[in-house]
Parts: sequence; structure tokens; C-alpha cells
Amino acid sequence: WRFARQRAFMKLVPELGEVATDNNRSQVFFQFTSGTRLNYQELEPGGGIMVFRGLGRLESIPELAGPIYRMHNSYTAERPEKVVVVGFCGDRMLRVTAEGTNEQTVLREAVTLATNALSNLRQQARSL
Repeated sequence: WRFARQRAFMKLVPELGEVATDNNRSQVFFQFTSGTRLNYQELEPGGGIMVFRGLGRLESIPELAGPIYRMHNSYTAERPEKVVVVGFCGDRMLRVTAEGTNEQTVLREAVTLATNALSNLRQQARSL
């Protein structure tokens, strides 16, 4: 997987605080009013920058339909305040890294962003 230019980007989450992007739009940073900080990235298959840190596993998220999973790996094991959620749509993968003080709130907000982004990517795929 390599970093890709954003397709699903604006208005993905309700009640945003600050929104900041990097110069090449390979990722976007959100700050929820709850204090949760999120980093959103889209990736596509190919050579290039390795974006996963360590070996790990994907776990289904209860009561969530769709190809969105919680990632557990050495990175999240070393940083219990971080939650990583990934989703898949066609040849795209989205990844949300979230950080905050309450794990359930952080997970809920990461899933909200991932679900909205996945819906946006699916709409775009149908229009192509």
C-alpha cells in the first residue's frame, strides 16, 4: 500500500474543531470538540512508502456492517491511547488513526469518520 491523494475528504464528520491538511493532501487531521484527534489517510496498492508498523491483525467491529476493521499491531500495543481503523473500497484503503483520553469515544469517532469516508468512496466509485 502507498499513500494516495484524497477522494473522500470534506464534510466527513459532524462537529469538527480544527481541520488541517498537509501540503500534498495525502492525509488530513481532524480535531473533534471532544478532544479526540484523528488522522485520515487513503492508500492504494503498490510499491512505495510502507505504511504499516509491525505485524498485526484486523478485528471486526461489533454491530458495524461493511469492510471496516480495527487494527491491532505493535504500534497500537505500544500506544494504548491510539486506535487505528481501516476500511476497504475497491482498490482503495482508508485508515483513521485516532487518539484521545476515552477509548470508547475515540473508537466511536474513528468509526464515524471511516464510515462516512467509505460511503463517500462508494458513491464516487458508482459514478465512474
